[in-house]
Formats: sequence, C-alpha cells, structure tokens
Amino acid sequence: MNTCILKFVLPLLLAASVSVQGQTKGLAQGPRRVSFSLDPQSQVYLRGSSTVSPFTCVSTQAWSSYQADIQRQGPEMMTIRSQFFLRITALDCGNKGMNADMQDALKAEEHPNIGVWVQDVCGPGSLPYAPGLELRAMVARVSVTVAGTTRNLQIPLQIQRTTQQQVRITGSCPMQMTHFGIEPPTALLGLVKVSDHIDIFFDLIIREERK
Repeated sequence: MNTCILKFVLPLLLAASVSVQGQTKGLAQGPRRVSFSLDPQSQVYLRGSSTVSPFTCVSTQAWSSYQADIQRQGPEMMTIRSQFFLRITALDCGNKGMNADMQDALKAEEHPNIGVWVQDVCGPGSLPYAPGLELRAMVARVSVTVAGTTRNLQIPLQIQRTTQQQVRITGSCPMQMTHFGIEPPTALLGLVKVSDHIDIFFDLIIREERK
C-alpha cells in the first residue's frame, strides 16, 4: 500500500516539533497538551490526471486552532494523540463540474469530512531545535478515514524550524483512491475518467499558541 495521505494530517505533526524545543533531548517526557494554529499561507493540494488533462484540487478551508497531546518516548519517537478534519466541499478543482464529480466520488453527502488521527512521529536523531536551513526527515503514523473507509498510513515529511515558535513542513505523497473504496470520477457517460493515482502536496506553517 502506498505510504501517504492527504494534507489534512500534517498540521498536527508540526505542533509536535514545535512543542519539543523546550524538552530534554533523548529523554522520555510526560504528556503535554499543545495548542497550535496553521498560518494562512499554508498550502495543501492534490494533483491527478484524466483521459483529457491533468487537474489540481486546492483546499480552501479556513484554518483554526487545534490541540495535540504529545509525549516524547526517546531520541527518535514521539507519541501524538490528535485529530483533524477536512471538509470535502472545501476542495476546489477549478470548475464546478469537477468539484461536483469529486464530491460525489468522495461521498460528501454521507461523509462530509476526511478524518485524520495522528499516532506518532519518528525519525533519525532529534528534531531541529534552532531556526535555520536544516531540514529533518521524519515519518508520521496516522489513521485516515475517507468515504467511511479507514486506513493506517505512514507519511514521510520534512521539518524545518523557521522561528523559535514556528515550524514549516513540506512534502508530497502518492495514494490510490481505490484503496479507500473510492471509484475515480467519470464524466460524459464514461468518456472522461480520472486516474486512480493522485499525488498530495503540502507546505504547512505551524505556530504554537502561548497562553
């Protein structure tokens, strides 16, 4: 199975990397609840192709504040408990017809949201502790529910600390709609068909909210 998923998960992972900057490197820590927000400049979109042309669907969802329970387990592992929902109707594929076809394929009326439950994040070494150009490769384990079907996935990501309280995460990942029981959309009596394979791209900026 392809080891990736849609944009909706990554904000939660970034909150983890922000939160650990004040913790002791390499040592297990007690759980901590972190509040964080997504910068409006964050971008998430998917790209696919059809028998006619390629297409891009961009999420227009307004971001808000989120929470995550985070516990460091050692130098290469953090346990994370958080959830995030993406409204299917917030995906803009460039025209009303394509939007309607995508919403129908994702069963938006019955399942209006895509749900993501973050479990843990791991990778070699520690997270970047100081702002700079350093990129750290990590992997997140998540459970994702699309159109009523849940799959456990692994998401490769790159983390960069841009300020002491802000982290940027970038990456892309492939997935197949049929892995979630989704029939790729068709149009014009089946003459136009969307490919099963899509690629998800994300460029997210996370800021920890201090009270």
